[in-house]
Amino acid sequence: MQRIFAQQETVFLAEMKKHRDSFPVEEAQESISDKELSRIMKKVTIETAKDMETAILGATGVAFQSGATEGISAIGVDIAFDLKNPRAVDFLTKNAASHVTEITETTRARMATILTQATDEGWSYNHTAKEIKDRWEEFRIGKPQQHIASRAHLVAVTESANAYEAGNKLVIDEMTAVGLEMEKRWLDSGDDLVSDECAANGAEGWIPADQAHKSGDMHPPRFPGCRCDELYRRKAGGE
Repeated sequence: MQRIFAQQETVFLAEMKKHRDSFPVEEAQESISDKELSRIMKKVTIETAKDMETAILGATGVAFQSGATEGISAIGVDIAFDLKNPRAVDFLTKNAASHVTEITETTRARMATILTQATDEGWSYNHTAKEIKDRWEEFRIGKPQQHIASRAHLVAVTESANAYEAGNKLVIDEMTAVGLEMEKRWLDSGDDLVSDECAANGAEGWIPADQAHKSGDMHPPRFPGCRCDELYRRKAGGE
């Protein structure tokens, strides 16, 4: 993800350079219009989306398989699972495509904020370019959260967590469908960084596997960078 964000920065700045004569921004003048920003982000997407989708698929495939393996272990039955499972294929492909779009839209919004400020404050081209470079540097090596090194790290951690929990739940759902009674429990990290909602979910103890937690979530992660896990087991005395 760090490499991909660096590639996006290169494409964005090359396109922005075409508008150098629009800076410094005069009164009532846009540095780069919303329409032109959309065009630039479309080019960024075209040139980097395939690499990003491949990166997400690579990370999520491994995590999904690990989650499914954990789900099988929790059930205590001897069954085989691999990523050729149609539900696994469907999740992984749709998840990768949708998250490429979400990541790009987040980037577009952050670039728009910088360009709006450039317009409001009459920044020069060099000033604006530096602010954009600094923001992409934060994407690669910044610190959006205490336990996350950068936005690139945040994307990787969140995508892997989503896939792990989805793989785990897929196996549990399939077992529920054939009549096994399953329970789940929200497990938080037990430190001062745990959110109130995650702590409340953990305090519920074991609940039916098909029941939503107190926060309304079926399983972690509740938000990007969430460190919680879902535990599963067969209900005592169940079929």
